[in-house]
Amino acid sequence: MNDMISYVKKTLGACECGTVHYPLTVEKITIGDNAVEQELPAFVKSASYKKAAVIYDETTGRIAGKRIAALLEETAETVPVLLEANEAGDVTADEQTLVSALIGVPIDADVLIAVGAGTIHDIVRFCAYQRSIPFISVPTAPSVDGFTSAGAPLILKGKKQTVQTTAPIALFADLALLCQAP
Repeated sequence: MNDMISYVKKTLGACECGTVHYPLTVEKITIGDNAVEQELPAFVKSASYKKAAVIYDETTGRIAGKRIAALLEETAETVPVLLEANEAGDVTADEQTLVSALIGVPIDADVLIAVGAGTIHDIVRFCAYQRSIPFISVPTAPSVDGFTSAGAPLILKGKKQTVQTTAPIALFADLALLCQAP
């Protein structure tokens, strides 16, 4: 394990492969039964966050987002931000959704919480990067492997491109929630 950590530290920055590698800044990863209920409020409280924007779409709001916002009300002021689907019924990480999300996040929010799968996380990581505030990951489906990534695949001018943004400061994955995902 120490060899792996040493290797990762050595390859940060410009690399012989031609890519610039950025450090991940994830402080805490909790995966387990009731991970969200047991660990998320304590983490938010210990970090002294005052105002959390909980970001989700209609589906993830119904299955977890609204519950998480209510769960955090005793710890921090929470503001729900609903990402709206496009005409096809999908939430996409395009300019319209990115601007809508940025407008929906209160200017005084000091942490964002992504509740959903890959696209929602990409939108939230972009918002966190643009606002220079941290975000917390709460995946609702094991559909992607990039929940702790710092890159955000966005659709800009109709073309998908990965933009360097920020990794979450923490991830809380509830196994019961993930097992219920389609």
